[in-house]
Amino acid sequence: MNELTSTDFDSAWKNKALAQINLVRTGINHISERGSFTLTSGILSRDPILKGSAAAAANGALEAFVRVAAMEIALRRINIVSPSVLAESLDVYDEFSPGFPAVKTTDVANAFWKSVEGGGSRDGDNSAMSLQAGFLHIRSDH
Repeated sequence: MNELTSTDFDSAWKNKALAQINLVRTGINHISERGSFTLTSGILSRDPILKGSAAAAANGALEAFVRVAAMEIALRRINIVSPSVLAESLDVYDEFSPGFPAVKTTDVANAFWKSVEGGGSRDGDNSAMSLQAGFLHIRSDH
């Protein structure tokens, strides 16, 4: 943690967490009664790495926000997509995510589609996603 600066933490909070939280806070006044929000988190809140505390904190804050917001926005939906490292980004991020299962961009896109369309209630399908308490976790096992 000594290698991360206050700027790193401020940036993660403002650019990753607060930006998405404010999107929901502003959007709630403009979204239809049965509309939905889908935010983006990441694997680091569940599976930490060295030098990842700023990103993990931002991801964890977003996940906590979604849990509470889901109760507060009645009838409307809010989910969060929480992918691992993208297979297409391994050449850049592989050294930061050793041992992480890579997921395809198409699987992440499908997770967003499933969230927006409300398809997360289907259990037992063979998709690469599972919806648990508003969290779409993307698996790389297919």
